[in-house]
Amino acid sequence: MRVSHRSRIALAAAVAFSFTVSADPLLDFDLSLSGQSVLNLDFNKGATIDRAGPAAALRCDLLATIFASLSSQLINNTFSEYYPEGSNPSLELLVARYPNGTLPSNFLSDLSKTLSDVGPDIDISADDGYGKAGGRAGRHGPLGSLPAFCRFGGNLPTSNITAVLFEVWLPLASNPSIPLAAVNSTDYPTDSTPIELDADGKILKGPPYLLQMQADGMLPPVQGPTSSNSPNSSTMTSSTTTKSTGSVSIVSSTVSSSAGPTHTATSTVLRRNMHMHLHHEEPHLHRGLKKSPSGKNGKALSGDEVFGTRKSSDGWNGRLLYIGNGGQRGFVPLTDLKQAMSRHRFAVAGSNAGHFSTTGGTTWALGPQGADAARDWSNRAVHVARQASLEVIDLFYGSTAGTRVKGDPNPSKFSPDRLRSYYSGCSAGGAQGFGSVQNYPEDFDGVLVGAPAIYFNRVNHGQIHTQGRHRKKVAGAGYFDINLLITSVRDLVLEQCDALDGLKDGVINEAYTCKPDFDPLLCGSTSKWGQDAAACFDSTQLANLKELFQPTMYNSTFIYDRYLPGLDISSDSLTGAAAKAIGWITNAVLQNQTAPGFDGYNDETLEIFQKGQDLNLGGSNVDNPDISAFLNGGKRKLIHYHGLGDLTISPAASIRYHDEVSSAVQGKTSGPLSDSYRLFSIPGMTHCRNGPGPFLFGAPTQNDAGNTPLRWDTEHDIILSLVAWTERGLRYAPAYQVGASYNSRTRFIPGNPALDTGTSSGASDAAALPTAFWSRQFGLRHTRKLCPWPQVAKYTGSGPTEGENAYQSFSCREP
Repeated sequence: MRVSHRSRIALAAAVAFSFTVSADPLLDFDLSLSGQSVLNLDFNKGATIDRAGPAAALRCDLLATIFASLSSQLINNTFSEYYPEGSNPSLELLVARYPNGTLPSNFLSDLSKTLSDVGPDIDISADDGYGKAGGRAGRHGPLGSLPAFCRFGGNLPTSNITAVLFEVWLPLASNPSIPLAAVNSTDYPTDSTPIELDADGKILKGPPYLLQMQADGMLPPVQGPTSSNSPNSSTMTSSTTTKSTGSVSIVSSTVSSSAGPTHTATSTVLRRNMHMHLHHEEPHLHRGLKKSPSGKNGKALSGDEVFGTRKSSDGWNGRLLYIGNGGQRGFVPLTDLKQAMSRHRFAVAGSNAGHFSTTGGTTWALGPQGADAARDWSNRAVHVARQASLEVIDLFYGSTAGTRVKGDPNPSKFSPDRLRSYYSGCSAGGAQGFGSVQNYPEDFDGVLVGAPAIYFNRVNHGQIHTQGRHRKKVAGAGYFDINLLITSVRDLVLEQCDALDGLKDGVINEAYTCKPDFDPLLCGSTSKWGQDAAACFDSTQLANLKELFQPTMYNSTFIYDRYLPGLDISSDSLTGAAAKAIGWITNAVLQNQTAPGFDGYNDETLEIFQKGQDLNLGGSNVDNPDISAFLNGGKRKLIHYHGLGDLTISPAASIRYHDEVSSAVQGKTSGPLSDSYRLFSIPGMTHCRNGPGPFLFGAPTQNDAGNTPLRWDTEHDIILSLVAWTERGLRYAPAYQVGASYNSRTRFIPGNPALDTGTSSGASDAAALPTAFWSRQFGLRHTRKLCPWPQVAKYTGSGPTEGENAYQSFSCREP
């Protein structure tokens, strides 16, 4: 049932006919929950609704009628819709239910591409009952289904010419007496349907164009599992090897077997020398750290123990989770809302960040609305949407429902006590989280940010520098085939750096200390690569390769941090991001005041960089290290993580910011920084997700089919860890998280020709790389400890290295 603001006159009249409405409707309408119950919509005090059903549907529809007149914020074009248990509307159908006029007409041509950016959709059935994503609805329909929920949204004006579209979804407990919603066969498959492979690489589920190509025999051939360097795929022998890492020679003894990874011991003296070598080159990496976090976790709590719910409970968990956006995209993160509500039963909220655009769109930052639109995207949209969401929650569930903080200022006028609120986002969403922390420090109790685009102007120039290595007109004779990065370069880096943590397992834990010597790749050298014309680099190509892992500099001026050789290369790493960066500089920084034919790869200058620094449009750089107001003496918590294989946003920049925070808040907080803020490095993870490492730990945007943590508890799921730490105190501060690495299948996936805008081909001359799909359905490879900076996971020398308990064979220690 859907009711938009323009079509609610009849409903409002019916309500007025039956009930008396006072100046303060809460005096007559007791909308509170008792446990998981909503009051019956005859509005007689004390009558409750225990779970989903017709009364909840009517309550949901009424919200759209009354909210605009009751809210403390200006809002227009409100809408609400009740989805019964068993529904799982596609992204396309969710958008189709917006009231007329919600989407501007000049954006409609970009809608399909934007949904592709937002998606793909999620397969709830592939979660295999993870968290609350089970029950009778978990496997209902081809992609599983959601709990009953009320969807509410509207436009929040932020200036005379800008506004934020936001949504908040409100889950309800199951009502077994009501049949599940009928499967909508016309809503599957769609362009947003997620791709799933069987063990042989055949596409089981996916968008119509792929299924048709497969039926017609037009797909590229299936590739084997991506873990070609996995210990399961080759026989290892005992050996003694000498490796060169920068100016340091490493002599290591290896003990291995054909059944498992290679165990390596490296001398303490060598470790100390490596640390000094790194410290000399990048002094910020260890600056200002008073003490490492404790090495032991408290008792692992299940999700139900964290939320204070019963195992059999499947209703609202009593908290709000706001989810950020990705890239410069201007659209509600519908897929992430689905996942967080399904797994954890948060009330979930998100917005279009104050504009409508694809992930790479930047024209919204051009013109008189640019500064306001950029401020919305950077931080203000989160603030206003969070406030409106809290008021919606108070009206729907009730002013005393949920987990509340007494005595804190409450932005919702409908309750004296503030609801517990959390934030989650990665990439630009990570930067939006820091934008909230820096500009609205009281908005969230706990914040989870991944691979954040802090220093945003610097990020853009760094991406152009890095991805220019794969533009023929930039690299010239230095251009080389991108496939060499996943063959020769990966093999060399693994050979030199894989064993730094004491174990050869195909994943680089110590990417910070890894300084590979690329010279053995030179054609004509005596190495195995140098003797292979298909695997080697000539001198010009080799110099270009080395530039990938150097800081971005203009005229000897530092611009952006180096990328780390934590290698797992994806095609996105060296293709699309620079096009977005050039678009931002062109439209947001230069306001398109450039000569025709401006080329960001060749025409960037120190002056243009400095203009972006000085302008800082809308506060988009989010680089203020003094976050003491947020930390509030340890009252609020911040978890920050970054993949060491990220070639889109440098993990070294996250380390730099963490250490700048340590210096900036010194003396302004009680206790060490680690009592409130911890940075986790994720070995073998690319940008926000994916890679051969243990990247599955419950982070945002990790929503491919079967991408779940191993267990629904505080050690394995980082959002549960954040909530437990925030609400239960330092005893539950994460000394480590446990990441899972599943097996994968790989194949080339052609893009949808209907959505091909030429962005990727315009950003790189590189050939396409295959796509890897990691999933729990292919089986667990191993688990590893994910350690808070400056610690890394070290193999203890004994214990299992594969399987669910492998993480126990590692300890978090400083390099």
